[in-house]
Amino acid sequence: MTHKKIGIRDYQTKNFIFRELNLGDKYDVYRLFSDENVMKLDESNPMKSVQEAEDYIIKIRELNNSPYYLIWGVESKLSNKIIATCGFKNWERHNQHAEIGGNLSSQFWGKGYAKEGLIAILNYAFHDMGLNKIYGRTNCRNIPAIELMKKFAFKQEGCLREHQLLHDKYEDVLLFSLLKKDWEQLKQTIIDQKKVKIIKQYKFRSLINNGPNILHSW
Repeated sequence: MTHKKIGIRDYQTKNFIFRELNLGDKYDVYRLFSDENVMKLDESNPMKSVQEAEDYIIKIRELNNSPYYLIWGVESKLSNKIIATCGFKNWERHNQHAEIGGNLSSQFWGKGYAKEGLIAILNYAFHDMGLNKIYGRTNCRNIPAIELMKKFAFKQEGCLREHQLLHDKYEDVLLFSLLKKDWEQLKQTIIDQKKVKIIKQYKFRSLINNGPNILHSW
């Protein structure tokens, strides 16, 4: 079956621009993928040269021309530098699912940026790509990634035992997935929580503003 290619589209969040990589990004890409903290649990080795970064960018652009991949570079609005990559592979149109993945420069860990980026691409996947299910795999020792997925309602579907050869040792890989209905439910829960917070803040302000009258009525 021939699938129509859906070209990669740019979009923005508060702090980032999601766009296709180009050869002008080669130094940023090299810094990202030569970062040993980023690559220590990855299936590939850290980059050793800028030429490897160029080759990677050319490969990603080719993959984005297939109907099975959508991979973005994530540009910081503050620095205008690429600090991450993210996207989807193994996109099955008939079954409406794809595998999610990404890498974020370690200097930006712990700042809420992974959360911001994940919200953006999940929305894109379920609404623009029309997916019903997203799944992701991660090394069993990748605690930050595991905690992030659980926070966003991903469910662990299983454990691929000794699935990844890392530094001459076989390690387990955990498989997680998120259904569109669970994502919509999570979004509604977040909206409801924000509404409750706003109502509570409004009531508290009203109590302060009307405090003297209320006390006087006693």
